[in-house]
Amino acid sequence: MRAVTVSRERRLVMALVIGSTLFSLAVAEAFLRWRGREPWRYSDVDRHEPRLYEEDAELGWRNREGAHRFPTYNGDGGTIVHTIWRPGLRATAPAPPPASKPTVLFIGDSITEGHAISDWETYPWKVQEAFPEWRVLNLGTGGYSTYQSYLAMLRYLEDEGRVDIVIYGYLPFHLERNVASAAWLRLLRTFKNRGPAAIPYVTLNEQGGLRFHAPDRYPVFPLADRLAVARLVGDSLAKRRFPPRWRERERVMVELLRMMVREGNSRGAKVAVLNLSAKPFNNLEAVQRGTKPDAFAFFECGIQITSDLQVEAEGHPNGAANTHWSACVTRLLRQQSWLEH
Repeated sequence: MRAVTVSRERRLVMALVIGSTLFSLAVAEAFLRWRGREPWRYSDVDRHEPRLYEEDAELGWRNREGAHRFPTYNGDGGTIVHTIWRPGLRATAPAPPPASKPTVLFIGDSITEGHAISDWETYPWKVQEAFPEWRVLNLGTGGYSTYQSYLAMLRYLEDEGRVDIVIYGYLPFHLERNVASAAWLRLLRTFKNRGPAAIPYVTLNEQGGLRFHAPDRYPVFPLADRLAVARLVGDSLAKRRFPPRWRERERVMVELLRMMVREGNSRGAKVAVLNLSAKPFNNLEAVQRGTKPDAFAFFECGIQITSDLQVEAEGHPNGAANTHWSACVTRLLRQQSWLEH
């Protein structure tokens, strides 16, 4: 009889604990909703895109090979042609140029890749048209940081062989991406259809040197898309794990660019930093320090991306913006005389 009583008491205690826990969660959820906090929301801008990226243990993700075709974002019935050659190169011509030609390799993010526009609208494609005697390759990858671009460059040079010129498409928000701020990681996770969202990143160690981190991602807890409480737990954890690191960003960027130039030069490639933004690049002197004048260049091609230079209903730079960049790069390459053989 006593055993039955104890068993009933235990069930009662358990029911009270579960009930009070659920009540507390309900109160917390109601309070958060009252304060304007919402559950996790995924973006729908990529809902019609095919899977354009695939997971990579070192880079976080890479371009997925194939001939991808999907509808334009404004619903006008058009089609975007997004062709990826081996090993993750965005097409720069109707067919891959012969490997025997001197080679220009573009690296960077979705702006260089040419996200949301067709192959022939991207600025590397247009540069290839301007220099048919050269092989122009586009290793730009959506969402990449300077660090990821650097890693992708090293992998290409090690696996595919020498290139003559490397051009890195710089944008100011790469500073945030390099150190993996919580805000950037959170944005990556909102694109449900674009594939992996773990990013390798860089911080400063106690001595002021670079510390390299394996890919990591923003924490999204179960039921976060239904409960504001679950989202709050993930957001709180992310803020501790991925602080803004405002003081580290400039130093990390400078050191990464110096590494990019040094490693490219050591493998026989001249390296250029191409500013695609209207904002000035403020660290040129620090990057140039110690580089060979004939092996490093800075290309200023920035423009303000106004609405007439954006892909309608998506926001990335359109073909007209890419035409400006290609004309600028073509002019500066000719002035640099790097393409003279």
